[in-house]
Amino acid sequence: MIDIIFALVNFAVVVALLVYAFKKYALVQLKEAIVKSYHDFVNLHDEHRQLLQDQQNLEESIVMQEDRAKMLFKKVNQWRNTVDLEAKADQAEQDHLRDDADAKASEQARQYALKSMYNQVAPLVVSKLEQELQDRFSKPDQVHQYIGSLLKELR
Repeated sequence: MIDIIFALVNFAVVVALLVYAFKKYALVQLKEAIVKSYHDFVNLHDEHRQLLQDQQNLEESIVMQEDRAKMLFKKVNQWRNTVDLEAKADQAEQDHLRDDADAKASEQARQYALKSMYNQVAPLVVSKLEQELQDRFSKPDQVHQYIGSLLKELR
């Protein structure tokens, strides 16, 4: 029985030494590991919250940039339409001016042709008329008066 008591006492001493060694060394390291894990968890949680906030800010920024891009696209389309309208108006004005110039040139050519024809035909007509009038009228004074009045009307 004494052996059993000494065995129990030895067992109790060994268990006490193990508990003491556990509390002295292992428990401190275990507490430090738990505290470190907790701090890591808190840091990760804060980083996660910050990343979510950054993501939300980026999404808002993307939406604002898309709205701005749409607005700029509309303005570019308006500008392009305005430029196209002005180009069409300029082209129409150039066409109108060209048509006017062509009409004026055509009218000038027609007037020149008429004047050229008149200059070619008038002396012939006048000489023929003088001849016919001399044949009709016997008095030279009557002929000259009649020719003068006719020429005034022709001019």
